[in-house]
Amino acid sequence: MKSKLFIALILISGVSTIAATNMIVKLNNGEKVSFKVEEVKEIVFEDTISGNEENIIDQSETPLIFKITSNSAAELAAELKNGCIGDSSVIIPSKIKIEGTIYDVIGIGSNAFSGCDYLTHVVIPHGVVYIADNAFENCYNLTNINIPESVTTIEDRAFYFCSKLKNIVIPEEVTKIGYELFYNCKELTSVTLPNRVTCIEFNAFAFCENLTDISIPKSVTVIKKGAFMYCSNLTNIAISENVISIEENVFFNCSRLKAINVAPENPNYTSFNGVLYDKQKTILIQAPGGLNGEYSIPSSVTNIGTYAFYNCDSLTGILISPNVTKIEEYAFENCDNLTNIVIPPGVSSIEAYTFQGCSNLITVEIPDGITKIRPEAFSNCNNLTNIEIPSSVTVMKNTFANCTNLKGDIVINANIISDIEAQYQTVINDKQNNQFKDSFREQYKEELELTFDDEI
Repeated sequence: MKSKLFIALILISGVSTIAATNMIVKLNNGEKVSFKVEEVKEIVFEDTISGNEENIIDQSETPLIFKITSNSAAELAAELKNGCIGDSSVIIPSKIKIEGTIYDVIGIGSNAFSGCDYLTHVVIPHGVVYIADNAFENCYNLTNINIPESVTTIEDRAFYFCSKLKNIVIPEEVTKIGYELFYNCKELTSVTLPNRVTCIEFNAFAFCENLTDISIPKSVTVIKKGAFMYCSNLTNIAISENVISIEENVFFNCSRLKAINVAPENPNYTSFNGVLYDKQKTILIQAPGGLNGEYSIPSSVTNIGTYAFYNCDSLTGILISPNVTKIEEYAFENCDNLTNIVIPPGVSSIEAYTFQGCSNLITVEIPDGITKIRPEAFSNCNNLTNIEIPSSVTVMKNTFANCTNLKGDIVINANIISDIEAQYQTVINDKQNNQFKDSFREQYKEELELTFDDEI
């Protein structure tokens, strides 16, 4: 304790002559403490001063397992050879003595705390420069972790399924938010990203259900697929002018997202009424999940992207521009309140699952020129009662699966149906519609015989 007291006296005498009344002390773990000098009577340091003999732990005296990585450094490899120590709180030493040699602890190794579901609190010492992949995965009860400023690298899935982790500050030197880094951190409410991050990886924040707001720094240039998918409480997002790549489904099923805002200076992307487009506004990339009422797609749009309006369950109407020629898979899936769809004449194919789960859809206008209606394009459209298939259609497959109210009011003008499997299962197997069943079988006898091994 004498050495600690001596240091305290030096600090006090050192600041007594300066004009400033506030003092900041940086602790060994990276934390900063501010206080008024004139109010200080005593400063006591307890195991926070780096370099003291007291902060060195002998490998033989701790259940923590360390691995030597160089002549002077080691990493925390695991808690125990056969599992976890069972403590809720762990303090990682800054130095470790192994067989008489002292090593600096510079990293937390792969899977070091993986599956330690009892763990609630971890103290990481200043000097640690990396947290390896899966280091804290499945630490379900981890609520608090302070990452020191010395950390420059946090690898993939480091906090995967840390479902009770509430907030976290990423050190300034970190440049990448790794693959599934915070996947399923359901209690995470806020994240501070440093200004050096350039990439947010695949599913980095997926299923962070309580994440309400996140600021994407201007340093970010790439946002990978599904980065914020199922962030159901995310309400607003801003894309800077430096983002050059946004992969598909980045904001998939963000059901409360009101707007996706893009900086006007961005060379690759733009937003219009809160909807994300490419710069030329020819591709509609993503509508926010919280979009409500009616929406008119601009005349410049030719392509509606995959999952573009997925789960926009407050969308009541959609006016699709006549210039649209392509509607991708799942584009309007689970738009529960859509009642009417008019498909533009330039569209040649209705892709798989495009309108699946539009449970209140009543009418659909399919234009001449459509040649293919892909599997389950209208599956689970429970209020769809009638449909007219134009003569241009040559391929259909399980198109109307589970459309329970679609009985016999189906007008089929198609001359060829070469890939039928089960799209009319409900109708064909309905004993109350034998007349329609017989008519359908007779009309397409040759095609059905070529398609099915068994008689329908």
